[in-house]
Amino acid sequence: DLNYLEEKIKSNKFIKDIEIYNNLNNVVNININQFKPYARLINNIGDDYYIDKNGEIFPVSNKYSEMIIILIKMEKFFQFPISIQRGFY
Repeated sequence: DLNYLEEKIKSNKFIKDIEIYNNLNNVVNININQFKPYARLINNIGDDYYIDKNGEIFPVSNKYSEMIIILIKMEKFFQFPISIQRGFY
């Protein structure tokens, strides 16, 4: 079931968008667009997020750390915890 597969993959917190479809030869095509971190936001109470170039916030990976700019103590500019559109936790 392609809808189930799409929802299962979309539940990954690092997937920004996904498209799954069959072509005319009945071959399954999967296009995945991942979040790409631009900076890491850390405030003085321990909240920690990535932000992409479009300003979208997503969680930090516990398996990999990007070599990017780290912005610390940003509570004056960002009110944590940030309300995230998709459920990550």
